[in-house]
Amino acid sequence: MSHLHTVKELLGIEEDKPRYECDCMDCEFLGCYEKYDLYFCTADGPELVFRVPEGKVTWISMDGAPHSKQPYIREAYRLAVQQGFLS
Repeated sequence: MSHLHTVKELLGIEEDKPRYECDCMDCEFLGCYEKYDLYFCTADGPELVFRVPEGKVTWISMDGAPHSKQPYIREAYRLAVQQGFLS
């Protein structure tokens, strides 16, 4: 039996649950990536939303997401496609 644990296991991070509060009724949680909670939001057109521990919220439209240099943006886009929010 292995006694090795991932950092996420040691910190109690579950990738299928948001870590930071979101009060937008139009946001759908996609998953976590590094310090970001990733969301798909339809409030102002389809956008990807990123929440971080400091309470800051950033978002990006779909236009540049698949080709972004930021890995968390590409991951949010991939998850949105995988979960059927985008085709």
